[in-house]
Amino acid sequence: MSQKHEINKFFTDTKILSKLFFFRFFRNELMPFENESEFNFIVVLSIISALGLFFTFNLLFKYVFVPENGNSWLEKSYIILIFMLMVGFITLIEWDVLFPDKIDYSVLGTLPIEARTIFISKFISFLLFVTLFAFSANVFSAFFFPVFLGVYYNSSSPLFFIRFFLVHLVSALFAGMLIFFSLLILRGVFTIIFPLKFYKKISSSVKGILLVFILTIFAYIPQINKMLNETMHSGDKSKLFYFPNMWFTGLYEYLLGRNFIFYKRLSTIAIYSLLLTFFLSVGVFLISYLKYSKTGFSCSEGGEIKNRFKVKLKEIFNSIFLKNPTEKAIYYFLKKSLNRSSKQKLKVYAYSAVGIGIIISKYITEHSYLNHHKKFFEWHSVVFSAPFIFFLFLLIGLRSASNIPINPESNWIFKLTENKNKKFYIRAIHKSIFFQNIIPLMIFFSLFYSFIWNFKKSMLFTLYILFIIFIVEQLIFLNIKFIPYTRISLPGKSTHKLLLVPYFLLFLIYISSTSYFGYWLCVYPELYYKNFLFLSIPFTLIFLLMKKFFEKENFNLVFEEEPEPVMLNFHPVKY
Repeated sequence: MSQKHEINKFFTDTKILSKLFFFRFFRNELMPFENESEFNFIVVLSIISALGLFFTFNLLFKYVFVPENGNSWLEKSYIILIFMLMVGFITLIEWDVLFPDKIDYSVLGTLPIEARTIFISKFISFLLFVTLFAFSANVFSAFFFPVFLGVYYNSSSPLFFIRFFLVHLVSALFAGMLIFFSLLILRGVFTIIFPLKFYKKISSSVKGILLVFILTIFAYIPQINKMLNETMHSGDKSKLFYFPNMWFTGLYEYLLGRNFIFYKRLSTIAIYSLLLTFFLSVGVFLISYLKYSKTGFSCSEGGEIKNRFKVKLKEIFNSIFLKNPTEKAIYYFLKKSLNRSSKQKLKVYAYSAVGIGIIISKYITEHSYLNHHKKFFEWHSVVFSAPFIFFLFLLIGLRSASNIPINPESNWIFKLTENKNKKFYIRAIHKSIFFQNIIPLMIFFSLFYSFIWNFKKSMLFTLYILFIIFIVEQLIFLNIKFIPYTRISLPGKSTHKLLLVPYFLLFLIYISSTSYFGYWLCVYPELYYKNFLFLSIPFTLIFLLMKKFFEKENFNLVFEEEPEPVMLNFHPVKY
């Protein structure tokens, strides 16, 4: 009786915890409303299903007019690669909830629940998440692939249609699981190797780098498929074994009955790689769980040896750029607020990802569809426009994130200590953006241009970028009358959506003009200083006029937006 009770308790606890862990996948900064997890779940799966249908019709519609002739493996590899990237993207969004966090340990650790139950429940939630995601993304493609291609497999049996449907789902599911478990292993290795305090510092950066990597691969899908097709029809097919999507394409074809040695070898690699990543992820997850179940999530602050060089460098920086106490306080408040708030960082990452996406699309358009290989260094090329596109969206993201308050209840501190001279607040905001965001990324662009050009030309172009971005930053944060991350904004008050067309035209003018002038300065470096002076004078005059017209030093800081008055004047009429 006791053993039966324990078994029933195990299954009951596993069921409850699996459901809890599963729905936590749909509670993040993108979908923060915790009471609507089921609604989030339905919305996400509906969007994914629609994307699967869109890609399937774009890939297969040609087979209405053209026979398959054994080439449909290319479309299968295409759809599998897209699905693998989608799983990777979703997994990175859920990066922070893949492993039990501080809340899980603090709550579940006090309950009479065995570690085995928590461990199994978490893995069940993993499998359920990937399975439902795979089914939603591929349910339409699994239906239409046999509709379009079933006739070419010399079988009109309804059972073959069902077999085709299931093979498609299984191949996509296994491909998605490979990516999911691979990222799970990577997440676990970081958790095991690095101390918690250091891991928290690098986690967002690692996630951002991986997201950019996935977006880059997504942009290169046409080139990847073209290369796969050329390799397939060449004599040497060994290169195809280096592409994970080809492993599951081989599994797909082998399960459909195409028993070629090539497909059999690919399917074998697919199965072994999936099993390997699964068992490795189980091991890594178990080691990580045991580590934090013993040590907890406490980060020891005592006994930490301070980096004297870092402290000295900070003192020098403060003595040069942050002499005023108010300016220094606001500067470090903004720095620490952005570093610690995942919601604000996600907002900045989202806008930056849009900029990176435009840069990648521009590069693909120039080099693939327009065949502008010989025009890589002309003024319209992405090599001249990339920094201006990226920094524009980064600054827009920072401005948008500044409207999200972190802890409005604590604004009384700023109200009590408000300085009459508001120029220190404004200077601190601009310096924070410039030194914390623009300068570090500008170093990256400078190194990139040093690699493709000579050092002198890269430095001259970097100075030009700094000048333009400085003006753009000043304009985007022009007339800001609040401290970022403190103001409560009214929803729907912004009118930016009504100005999308003018903004788009300004964006085109901005990119074209900055790229052209940058090209002009680089082509004639001997006249650089004269040309730069010629460009800087009108830009500077316009900038100073706008600051004088819009920006005033005598104002009160705004901590809560006021609604627009419904009635400006009311004059009672006597009858």
